[in-house]
Amino acid sequence: MVCVYYPVPGWIAYANYGVAGLTAALLAGGACFIGSVVGLGLVGLTRGPHTGVQGILGAKLLGMGLPLATIAAVQASGIPAAKGGILILAVVYFLPTLAVQTFLAVRLINSGAKRVTMTPAEQNNTNAETKAS
Repeated sequence: MVCVYYPVPGWIAYANYGVAGLTAALLAGGACFIGSVVGLGLVGLTRGPHTGVQGILGAKLLGMGLPLATIAAVQASGIPAAKGGILILAVVYFLPTLAVQTFLAVRLINSGAKRVTMTPAEQNNTNAETKAS
């Protein structure tokens, strides 16, 4: 979903602001995407019954912090991307990325919880049922 969605705001920004808009779209989209992927990696590393919440909180910190830091750095530097609407583009990219990241993080946490909470007897029953099918 994100790969299909990402070019659309970049195209609109290029049509309105030229190269500055395209640069702003690349910076905003890249910051949102990288923050989300690194955050999902953190969730994957910490997906256990005792560390799942910390992983999700760390993922949200990375997913929100990296785009905000990018916006602040671009605005402070005064490069042309600052005039290309990077703040609006970051919001446009952030919302769908947040939705996808949250969906995938919940799935990662749930998959880790199922593996951790199964007792050996339950695993044997599951294996026997799978072989019987």
